[in-house]
Amino acid sequence: MRRKNGFSLVELLIVLAVIAALIAVVTPIALNAIAKAKATQVAENLKTIGGAIENSIYVDGMSGITTGSDLTLSNFVKDVQSGYTAQVNTTATAGQYTVSVSGPGSDEVNTTTIGEILGTSNYDTGTGVYSFTIVVY
Repeated sequence: MRRKNGFSLVELLIVLAVIAALIAVVTPIALNAIAKAKATQVAENLKTIGGAIENSIYVDGMSGITTGSDLTLSNFVKDVQSGYTAQVNTTATAGQYTVSVSGPGSDEVNTTTIGEILGTSNYDTGTGVYSFTIVVY
């Protein structure tokens, strides 16, 4: 009797079908995790930039900050990624300033996830702007 070496075509096709099924199950999960990680990174960047500006205002007052115009973020945070902008605007109450920070557009990240991380009271998912008010005494 002749000894059979290797695998038959049917066996190879079954193995390929199992591998394809596993890939089909794992791919959406991995893509969702990547998207959530990007949104988390943007949210943390917005909080870091906002916190650095807030700290600078508390320490240095408004010196060097022109309200209503875009801030030079490299003055506040080292190695800022492209796509982030920030403004400081005065409010009706003296000594209060609204800091608005925006990041990459909604085509790059899931703004709803960012809103969940930052809280909907401070993050506008429509415009992608994270804002908060600080009071300087």
